[in-house]
Amino acid sequence: APERGITRLAFTHLRGAAIDHIEVKGKQPVELRREGDDWKLVDGRWADGEGVKRLIEAVEKVASSDLVTEDGARQAEFEVDAEKGAQVELTAGKRTLASLVVGKAATGGATYVRTGDRVFRVTGLYRGVFGKDASAWLERKLFVDAVTAVTRIEVRLHDAPVYALVKKEDVWALEDPSVLPAGFRFDAKAAASLVAAVVNARATDVLATPIDETTSGLGEAAEAWRYTLAAGEGGEPAVTHELRLGAEKEAGVRYARTDRRADVVTLASSTVTSLRKRPTDLRDLAVILLDATKVRALHIVDGARTLELVKKGDAWSLARTSETLPKGFELDPQAAARRVSTLASVHATRVDEGATLAASGLSRPSATVTATLEDGSQVRLAFGKDVEVEGRKEAYVLGNVDKSIYVV
Repeated sequence: APERGITRLAFTHLRGAAIDHIEVKGKQPVELRREGDDWKLVDGRWADGEGVKRLIEAVEKVASSDLVTEDGARQAEFEVDAEKGAQVELTAGKRTLASLVVGKAATGGATYVRTGDRVFRVTGLYRGVFGKDASAWLERKLFVDAVTAVTRIEVRLHDAPVYALVKKEDVWALEDPSVLPAGFRFDAKAAASLVAAVVNARATDVLATPIDETTSGLGEAAEAWRYTLAAGEGGEPAVTHELRLGAEKEAGVRYARTDRRADVVTLASSTVTSLRKRPTDLRDLAVILLDATKVRALHIVDGARTLELVKKGDAWSLARTSETLPKGFELDPQAAARRVSTLASVHATRVDEGATLAASGLSRPSATVTATLEDGSQVRLAFGKDVEVEGRKEAYVLGNVDKSIYVV
């Protein structure tokens, strides 16, 4: 029978602030060193600070008197041997603060842990915190700032004029609206999404070896986003950070670098797309301007099919339909209300500047949805031809916000 309660394993005395070096040996080796407030891999790449924090906190919480065995011949059984165990050592200077081998999972949410020849069963400890590939230790988030702290961002793209966004009373606007064509509907939410995309950008990879600027394209001529944080309450000056986007490494993936760190990273094509917004890409894509609370009737025509709903007081009812209804049919008032809400919130994926009413099928719509308001005025959404884009079926539409032809 296993020996129990004879001795105790505990690292509760450990203080994370004293640790300056962490090494994990085994199948997934990694070596981490503290530099000031930051952690780095030994090759100089920044480490995931949160991941390091979780490792240290996990060791600090190790406490068990559940001794399983002291028989060295049984170490492989619990995967705490040199071949399969994750051998973890935390040091401060030349002094070892904690040394343990993390093995396989045990029953009841526990894990086997070895110190010396003693193997303990430790609850609340998970091997995944220690045993992971070196690439999983990389810090992929490019900035540490809060999006809400940003007050201005300047965007420099190769295919658009330089422009800046400024935040006024928590609403984003163009610093110089003249960069947009007359009548353009600017979307403050789209601008806020751009700011968030910059500040929250994450790398797909962090290069382990240096790369010259000729290859990376990260010189002074690179595309760049420079954001400014609010000045400190104590009179501290405003802080500015920069993200540069360089040459393409492979299909859609591009090199990037920030002023916070020297290493070069790569950004996924989806991230690049979310960053590369010209002023005209910050368009309000709402198609319909409608106060849903003032709608008193809804008339839907889809080919030969028609449906008319009316609202009296707070209740919706079916006025007429071209379809044969089953016996005992009752209209769901909430379903009618949802149709009105859907109409009021229609947003397009894009505007088609070159489309004509005839070419888009909107000169003779295939379907229309018309809302009648309490003052008798009407708002209509017309559907034209279907269009397929990258395997997605979309349709041309025309609403009441302007005369542009949109795609939804």
